[in-house]
Amino acid sequence: MRFTFDKQNRLVRYAQTYIGNVEVLRDAVEVISGADALKDLYQYNELPNNSTVKWTKLAYTALITVKADTIFVPTWVVAVVDANGDVSILRVNAIDGSVLK
Repeated sequence: MRFTFDKQNRLVRYAQTYIGNVEVLRDAVEVISGADALKDLYQYNELPNNSTVKWTKLAYTALITVKADTIFVPTWVVAVVDANGDVSILRVNAIDGSVLK
């Protein structure tokens, strides 16, 4: 389930999905740490000045859809609060450290 909240932490919307017929496409690989994901965000200038990392979570993100099949990649999801108090959600590929847009 994915929940979206406004600045007053009120639930704005939610979406529930189900993944069926899962097929493993590659052997298990090690993922980067949450600290390494933050370093990558810093290295690629994705962290705003005077911002604070609120939390990090390891999740899966849809990467691409091929012939109606969706390929998911392990992803570090990072919540960042900027100097104005606005929250941004950033994603880093947990396999190769690339920043997902």
